[in-house]
Amino acid sequence: MDAQKSADTNSKSEQSPSEPARFVYRGNAVGAAGRIVRVDPRSGLNLVIPVQAASSLPVTGGRSECIVDRPYCFRIGSPKPLELFSLRSARTLAESGPGDWTTTVHSEVHGLQILDGRITVEDVVARLTSECGRSELVARVFPTGHCAIQGLMLDHRPVEVTLDIAPFVSAPTHAALLARARQDPEFCRGILCRPGTLAPGGIAACHIVSNVTFPEGAPEGVEYCPPNRIRWHGVGTIYLGELLVSDLFRRLTMLRVALGSPVEGDVSGGEVEDNGHIVS
Repeated sequence: MDAQKSADTNSKSEQSPSEPARFVYRGNAVGAAGRIVRVDPRSGLNLVIPVQAASSLPVTGGRSECIVDRPYCFRIGSPKPLELFSLRSARTLAESGPGDWTTTVHSEVHGLQILDGRITVEDVVARLTSECGRSELVARVFPTGHCAIQGLMLDHRPVEVTLDIAPFVSAPTHAALLARARQDPEFCRGILCRPGTLAPGGIAACHIVSNVTFPEGAPEGVEYCPPNRIRWHGVGTIYLGELLVSDLFRRLTMLRVALGSPVEGDVSGGEVEDNGHIVS
């Protein structure tokens, strides 16, 4: 009798329909934010500049949008009066698409100013798209032509930033990127912020910048460090078009400023993260 019950149970289990594939959505977008830890002569600070516009997609997909349509300013009065951060407006969007599993994450910031306007940028736009067909195991994630850094100025001198998203559009998965890098070492060197960081199971620091120029000359103390850094003596380092890549996600930060003396901290603008995966 027990053997018969066991056989019946196994038969029912085999006949039960399998659970349909489930796609877990993930998409996040941040407008601009920052944190200041030192303003000479005071150190050990934790001055948090709240995130201006943030969107996050639930696992079921849908739409998450945030709009900051009024100016925002973060000032301090001690140890000296200083406008650390301001912006005119910001908007973020995380949205799943119809049909097959697609996700778009978008961040845009306008009129961003840092350190009393010593660093300004008129428009920062970041955008990633994730696509996953029903028969695919992993999503294809890539930046789009909407990405931009426009109107960047250092001490009122313009900086022109040229972007190149083609390598990541042609290799939209981690496996594809690794395969392309093995075939073409020059390709690998061209996309990495630091050599030797692209490896299976790791997180590679890449970039989407092809060139940076100073039409009117660079301000004193400013040095362009290819591929995507601008060092400014006494101010800090500006990172442009950073793209973190792993087999699980891609995270794009269009503008990140690591402030040095006399103000120390970090400010970022135009940040998006996208991926998605199937769970059985």
